[in-house]
Amino acid sequence: MDHRAIKEKLLLYPDRALSESELSELEKHLGGCEECRQQLGRLQGLSRMLGGSAAVAPSETFTSKVMERIRSLEETPRAGWIPVLWPRWVMPALGYAFAVALMTVAIAHRVPFETGDPLSLAGVAPAEAWVLSGQAPDMQTLVGITMEES
Repeated sequence: MDHRAIKEKLLLYPDRALSESELSELEKHLGGCEECRQQLGRLQGLSRMLGGSAAVAPSETFTSKVMERIRSLEETPRAGWIPVLWPRWVMPALGYAFAVALMTVAIAHRVPFETGDPLSLAGVAPAEAWVLSGQAPDMQTLVGITMEES
């Protein structure tokens, strides 16, 4: 076993959660490695400070009952439960499609901007008023604009 694997096993040593073969291999390694002995000492000190073992290994009876319960839940289908088989992108795609449909309806039913309010054109030169009013200009206005620009 390499040094990294031994260091991972050191975490289980204070709780005695190792098999006999792993325990003997770890103790053999600890006989020749000062770094691992120091780390084990720190772990044991921490375990004492926390009041003993923080993790308790479950009994075989408990483990077998939990595994039996899991198997029974996997085997019996839930009544009235329909599995969702849609991919994750379906709901966002439907949302975007709905937004595009709403925008299309809004654009198709829009009312063009027209103002007949003379106050809105106050302060605008008469030659440019047709741009803001939404009404087509007469020829005189167009000719007047082009003559002024020249």
